[in-house]
Amino acid sequence: MSRTGVITIYATVDTAAEAENVAHLLVTERVVASATIIPGASSVFRSEGKVVKVSEVAMLFQANHGNADQVIARLKALHPAKLPCILAWPVDSGDTAYLRWVRDNAN
Repeated sequence: MSRTGVITIYATVDTAAEAENVAHLLVTERVVASATIIPGASSVFRSEGKVVKVSEVAMLFQANHGNADQVIARLKALHPAKLPCILAWPVDSGDTAYLRWVRDNAN
């Protein structure tokens, strides 16, 4: 559990259009309070025994700690990959007013 009740979730998708769609859906559904889209990311990883490099769009989401499982499940449902990159970590400190806003704007 985070000291603030807020988490950050990191995920990647293939295109900016996918990122915008996912971000809009999750904010509209109030699953997350906000989404930051970061185009131009590159990832290097092992896939089927080979090292590959792909271009991706990274996303950062802010949500209530209690929503972590819901956010991850929703991201997995929206993601076309078999094994999407979805990570979450607690936010231990930050601007008090912003943290309150996140808690108030995500279910």
